[in-house]
Amino acid sequence: MLKIDMHIKPSKYYLSIMLLLFVVSLAIVISLSVTLWVKAALIAGVCLYLGFILWDQCLLNSALAVHGLSYDDGWFLHEKNSMIAASLCGSSTLTGFVSILRFAVENKKKKRSFLIFKDSISPGLYRQLLVQLRTLK
Repeated sequence: MLKIDMHIKPSKYYLSIMLLLFVVSLAIVISLSVTLWVKAALIAGVCLYLGFILWDQCLLNSALAVHGLSYDDGWFLHEKNSMIAASLCGSSTLTGFVSILRFAVENKKKKRSFLIFKDSISPGLYRQLLVQLRTLK
């Protein structure tokens, strides 16, 4: 397998999907037949949760957000201030639009999931990643 070294940027597709889900959630909350106070609390909860998701996941500002991925005789996840060795799990999903890579990190019980939308990296690099991951399985 060839060496892979990629930097991940925030995805506009992921941001668009989350904003669409936000609008739909607000429409559902507004259409509920509950008191105004309950409706206001639900709207505030939806807004706070969306803000958390946008900041943490879409804009890659979480402490555990993966900012890069590399392969050189093993997989490495690049976080904000560190690089972690990991092994790719068979439960990963690869599509032409988004890939969900699942990694088992040493000394951790919980597996790490990593979303790569096709606009997070260059199209050629995304195709190369898909081909190499499919031949790896």
